[in-house]
Amino acid sequence: MSKNTIYKHFQSRKTIAKSLVKRLQQQLNTGLLNIEKENKDPLKIFSSSVFLMRKQLDRGSSNFFLKSLQNCPAFGRIPPLPE
Repeated sequence: MSKNTIYKHFQSRKTIAKSLVKRLQQQLNTGLLNIEKENKDPLKIFSSSVFLMRKQLDRGSSNFFLKSLQNCPAFGRIPPLPE
């Protein structure tokens, strides 16, 4: 796929990164909800959830995340935890 094709759908690198993060969040949420529906054992829910997150996050190229941080510093900022 060419850059021209990608930029017909996305205006900038930042919108591409936001779209990828949003899709990943949706996939993780769906997977986690399915795990909770299918299992009653808390330990099984926990281990399956951790496995799903590792599988989903490992799938992404670390090179992509490094380049994203260079081009869009806000992409890598971790929001503070609510108190």
